[in-house]
Amino acid sequence: MPRPGRNREAERELLEAIRIWTAQQGEQNRVVAFGYNNLGLALEAQGRLDEAAAAFQRSLAIVERVLGPRHPVLPRIVANVARLALATGHPQQAVDGFRRALALHTELVATQDLTAARLRARLAQALVANGARDEARDFIAQARTLLQRDPGASDDDLALVAGVEASLQ
Repeated sequence: MPRPGRNREAERELLEAIRIWTAQQGEQNRVVAFGYNNLGLALEAQGRLDEAAAAFQRSLAIVERVLGPRHPVLPRIVANVARLALATGHPQQAVDGFRRALALHTELVATQDLTAARLRARLAQALVANGARDEARDFIAQARTLLQRDPGASDDDLALVAGVEASLQ
């Protein structure tokens, strides 16, 4: 359950940390990029989706400039941007983002793990929102198969898959 007070406190602390890191090292460094990603998570938890999306976008831009287009953290940040695109009513941007995150994860990690399952489930969710139900069926089936093999799959993971499957009925 979200804890608004703690997320507001985290937001204040992250903004101060980002200010200090930027003053000391400039904005173009990995610590600032990760700070913006964490700020996006805190803002998202408060329901401030447009601000969260902007923080994730800023994080992504810095990571791509500083760490390059093939850094292992990119799939997570790209997925955060895509998740917010879906939540704010931009399903095509979400589909594009989840496709990119899944492709990067597959290329950089080369395993079909829990992250790959989650990305497939989120992609299926975005495809449903975008009207591509047949393609969504393929991705949600792949996600379910991966989740069933992984003992680390959570109830939230299974609920996401079940929700997408229900929307396809």
